[in-house]
Amino acid sequence: IPACQPDSDRLAPVLPEARFEVSKVGIPAEAGPTLDEAFSRWARFISSPVPIRARVTFVDGGPAGYALPNVIDNFEAAPEPDTWYPSALADAIAGRDLQPGEIDFEIFFRRNRNWKFDIEGDPATGEADFLTVAMHEIAHGLGMASWLFSEEGVGFYGGRIPSLDFFPLSVDPPDLEGRPTVFVRMIEDDLGQRLTDGTRFPNPSRELGELLERDRIFFAGEAASEANEGRPPRLYGASPSHLHPDDYFWTGPDFLMTPTSGNGVSTPDPGPVVLGIFRDIGWKVRRNR
Repeated sequence: IPACQPDSDRLAPVLPEARFEVSKVGIPAEAGPTLDEAFSRWARFISSPVPIRARVTFVDGGPAGYALPNVIDNFEAAPEPDTWYPSALADAIAGRDLQPGEIDFEIFFRRNRNWKFDIEGDPATGEADFLTVAMHEIAHGLGMASWLFSEEGVGFYGGRIPSLDFFPLSVDPPDLEGRPTVFVRMIEDDLGQRLTDGTRFPNPSRELGELLERDRIFFAGEAASEANEGRPPRLYGASPSHLHPDDYFWTGPDFLMTPTSGNGVSTPDPGPVVLGIFRDIGWKVRRNR
C-alpha cells in the first residue's frame, strides 16, 4: 500500500497578505470602492512584510491609465547587481523599508474616460472597465515595467524616463543610467539570447531596435514558462511591458496584462503567466489565482 503523502500546501508556511497604503487625489466618489477592490485583490496575490505605499490621481489628460514605479538598485540582498527593482519589491526582498517616507509607485487615470465603475459584469461598448484597468496599472507599479523603447530604429533601455506634462508627478522620473530593470533582465529573443547581452544587443543599438520591430521577444523566467505550457511567454515588441495581445486573447486568463485590457471586457485578475512573471522577478506569490 503506498504511503500517504503529506499535503504540501498545508505544510507550507502561510504567507501574509501584502498591505497597501493608498493616497487618493481627485478620485471620483464612485471610483473609490472599485479602486479599493483592485488593491485588495493584489494584496491577496502577493506577500510583503513592508507596507506598500501608492498614490493614485485622476487627471484631465493623457492615457486612460499610467503607472510610474519608484526604483532602487544595488540594495543589500539585491539578487542581481546593477539592476533596477521596483521599490515595493526591493522592500519585500530586504524585509524593511529602504526609502522611508517615499511612495513606491503612483498611478494616474484620465478623468474623462467613459469608465464602468461597477465591479460586476462587462462594460458596454465604448466603456472601459475601471477594475480591470486599475489591476493592470497596479501590476506595472509592482514591477511589470521594462522602460524599453525604440526611436527611429534604435532600441534602448535604462534611459531617463520622460516627464509627462499632463501628470503631476510627486517624484522625479528616474534616470536609469543605462541599467536594466529586473523585468528587462529576463527578456530574450526567439533564439534564447538575452536582451541584456551587450555582445549581441549593444545598448543603445539598431540591433535592439530591430529585435523590437521583429516583435519576437519573450520573458524567459522559469515560473512564467511553466505556466505557459513550458514555453517563455511572448511580450509585445511595440510595448514590452505587456504580454502580446495576439497570444493572450480577450477571453484568456492572462488578458489582464495585454495593452488593450479593460476595453469592452472585464478581466480583473492576473492569470497564471502573469503571476509566474511576478515570481520570476522576485515576488512571493501567495496563490496562483
